[in-house]
Amino acid sequence: MNRFILIIILFGLFESINAQEKNKQNDESPSHQIIELGGEKYLLHPDNPKGEFKYDKVIEICNQTSTFGYYDWIIPTIDQFIEMRLKKVIPNNCKDIWYWSKDVVSDNTDAYNWLFNFKNGKQGFSHKAFKYHVFLIRKFN
Repeated sequence: MNRFILIIILFGLFESINAQEKNKQNDESPSHQIIELGGEKYLLHPDNPKGEFKYDKVIEICNQTSTFGYYDWIIPTIDQFIEMRLKKVIPNNCKDIWYWSKDVVSDNTDAYNWLFNFKNGKQGFSHKAFKYHVFLIRKFN
């Protein structure tokens, strides 16, 4: 009887260690991709919103996204986009599409923001009334 209980306890311990290893692997999987940008660590959103959005909707998306229980998702700056491209952190099924950046074009007006294209690395800008894609990141502590 005691051997039977010992076997059950050891089996439970083995399963617990096995589950911890699986969780560790999951934290390092592409769905939990962490990248260093500008000397700080960022978590990349595993499934960015589909479609194109005006800039005011992008801010709303950032404020309402709660993936992994985090509510502090942001869109990258142009420098962060460039660094991601240099590190080959490119969205799945990357096409010739433009992403909103957090950076405004001019201090004189905040009506225009910079855009970034992962496919070719080009930068552009647009009025916030037009629609482009969203790429979300958050600081990782």
